[in-house]
Amino acid sequence: MANNIEMAKQYTSLLSEAFGEQSLTEALNGGRMRAILEGAAANEVKIPVISTDGLGDYDRSTGYPSGAVSLEFKTVSLTQDRGRQFTIDWVDNLESLGLPMAQLLGDFQMMRVVPEVDAYRFSKIALGSKPANRAYAALTTSANVEKAINEAGVVLDNSEVPREGRFLFVTPAVLNLLKAQISRFVQNDETSIKREVLRYDGMEVVSVPISRFYSGITVGSNGYTNAGSALNFMVVYRDSVIPVVKHQTLRIFEPSVNQDADAYKVDYRLYHDLFVMPNKEDGIYVHSATEIAA
Repeated sequence: MANNIEMAKQYTSLLSEAFGEQSLTEALNGGRMRAILEGAAANEVKIPVISTDGLGDYDRSTGYPSGAVSLEFKTVSLTQDRGRQFTIDWVDNLESLGLPMAQLLGDFQMMRVVPEVDAYRFSKIALGSKPANRAYAALTTSANVEKAINEAGVVLDNSEVPREGRFLFVTPAVLNLLKAQISRFVQNDETSIKREVLRYDGMEVVSVPISRFYSGITVGSNGYTNAGSALNFMVVYRDSVIPVVKHQTLRIFEPSVNQDADAYKVDYRLYHDLFVMPNKEDGIYVHSATEIAA
């Protein structure tokens, strides 16, 4: 069965661009350059783990104290191999000038692919966080929200996590309480008021729908369902995690070669995962309504 390669390339490019714009976790891809190597098996990648000795006393006779640098590549396995096949009738696509194809792929990306990827990544981050960097409570007042987020910042500061590159992912309800806690001054001639909180203590603020913000998810034959604890917010240092998309492909078969129906056949596959970096767990702080199960 022939694959319409040019059409597939065009739509794949559009889907990749849309994914970057719609996914709330794509910002975590922009950290410092990190080498990821192919693993021995198709479901593996290797991520770098670097450690060095600390400073020693300089000796005026013997010079510099010797030290060691360790660079290892840890092999990790990807678990999320997801896909879907669609059929679009030739007449439907012709009569509407190709709109069903474009709309199908666009809606599928926005309503199915992106939410699942984000939900999986957030759950993986939550489960990969250190127990000492977790807090559990219902956040019902603006003062409680401000206090909880400030405490998260203190924990990361004490662990010497760089301030640059931190993200505050937060539910709309908690963000709304945070907005109410922040004072704003309005001049007499102002006709519009913006209540947006784009950055807080240097952290980029990202509002996350509660449907994508749980400590666990279950993926199945028709999308995903949430599990575990509902998250209130999390602070993530960008270099603490590595989102990996190892394979994303789109195949489009024209009706003339489709043996099953007079229709386009569309195959979509996404092979991805996210990994918390060894020795970088200090850069993650998670606040949830209830305790996160191991």
